[in-house]
Amino acid sequence: MTHRVLGPGGRGTLVVSSDARVALDEVHGLRSSGVPATTPAEAGLRRPEAAEGVRDQVRFWSIAARRTAVGSDGDERWVAVPGEDAVRAGPGPLLDPVSADPPPRVTVFGGAWVHEDEPEHAEAERFGRLAAEAGFELANGGYGGIMGGTSRGAVEAGGTVIGVTIGSFSEQVPVNPWLTHEVEARDLFARLPLICDAEAWVAFPGGVGTLAEVALCWNLVQTGSIQPRPLVIVGERWDRALAGFREWLLAEGVHFDLVRPATSAEEAMEIVGHAAAR
Repeated sequence: MTHRVLGPGGRGTLVVSSDARVALDEVHGLRSSGVPATTPAEAGLRRPEAAEGVRDQVRFWSIAARRTAVGSDGDERWVAVPGEDAVRAGPGPLLDPVSADPPPRVTVFGGAWVHEDEPEHAEAERFGRLAAEAGFELANGGYGGIMGGTSRGAVEAGGTVIGVTIGSFSEQVPVNPWLTHEVEARDLFARLPLICDAEAWVAFPGGVGTLAEVALCWNLVQTGSIQPRPLVIVGERWDRALAGFREWLLAEGVHFDLVRPATSAEEAMEIVGHAAAR
């Protein structure tokens, strides 16, 4: 049931609790009523920093996962929908798990080793600021380089940034300090549903990980697995890569039209903004 809750096109409820048994009972109750449900632990996710209580956890997970979140602590039951605060809820299953549309989100892909004095870093920071000013949340892998640049730009503009890190990676690569919400994934597979769940994807220069994320999002749209959405690649490096893909890949010309090249943060934001306004 996990894949029906998280990820692009997913629908359902995320259950959190200080008592694993209580959470499991809640999940079973929702599922028996036909509502897809899972817990962060079942999905391979956790919140690294300490939480103040179940209400805080419910609010956090509703924002980070863009899903209705529910949690119980003793006699109190809390529920939050994306973009709204957690409120007290009565007993019984939540038969309509989506009662509010989440804020639009754009995921940014890019290398962790791009230095602050490199032009790509400044471009990424500018994009983060533009996206936040346009009302978008940002998601990224949570580390430095391009991810740190977009996070800083967005947060300094008053935006929300969700970083989906991986525990074993964080021992080698520092988490960037600009995240408003950090979710730690068990592995790359657990990370993908959250990091791909956005109205648009924007890729700056990066390495193998960035290439894998772009390829996955491209394939999701190419195969009709999700509704079409912008996949924007920014900069000359991606222009050269796309030219190579046209030569090397066994794909139809129309599939390459699913990828939108951009020369600057402003052009990338224009593509993203036009798509979101439809």
